[in-house]
Amino acid sequence: MKKENSPVEGFPKAVLRFPFPSDWPFVVAIPNVGEGLSGNVEDEAFRSISASEEKIDRTCRIILVKLIPALLERDIWDFGEALTTIQTIVGSQFVSVQGGVFSNEVTAEGIRLMQNLGACGAGQSSWGPTFYGLFDSLKKAEETKKAVQSFLMERGCGGRVFIAHANNRGAYIRIYREKGCGGKA
Repeated sequence: MKKENSPVEGFPKAVLRFPFPSDWPFVVAIPNVGEGLSGNVEDEAFRSISASEEKIDRTCRIILVKLIPALLERDIWDFGEALTTIQTIVGSQFVSVQGGVFSNEVTAEGIRLMQNLGACGAGQSSWGPTFYGLFDSLKKAEETKKAVQSFLMERGCGGRVFIAHANNRGAYIRIYREKGCGGKA
């Protein structure tokens, strides 16, 4: 089914799929500072933004000449640098909606904190406020997790911070049905 104002019918097909190193830990932070855009508000935000051909071209080039090769070569530093650059380019496209490259100041400061603590790459998830950093060791990720938890408490917002690893199995959906009268689902 084609979505209104969308050039794509249904979900786009995957062009490439490579396994992601499961030993590359991410620190993920979800500050309690509200939610990102979704639903009709998100649709309207996308309609209000004009895509920059130069930014699209630059992002595609970074993906093809740096991000994918770094992933295949397991070069976490080049991968992280490409990821951060892409995040900045994409975020700059949404300044008119977000008010900045990132959704709020806590998220922006949290990303800078992760970078200062040695993240190989960092960025914002979708419209935020969730942010993340990619690390080259579990030890560094654990230290950063503690520092980010302290940062969120000092900022007075709190939130959830955890370490995540790649799941190369893809999405799995389980549907539970309640039994109705007569024991049938």
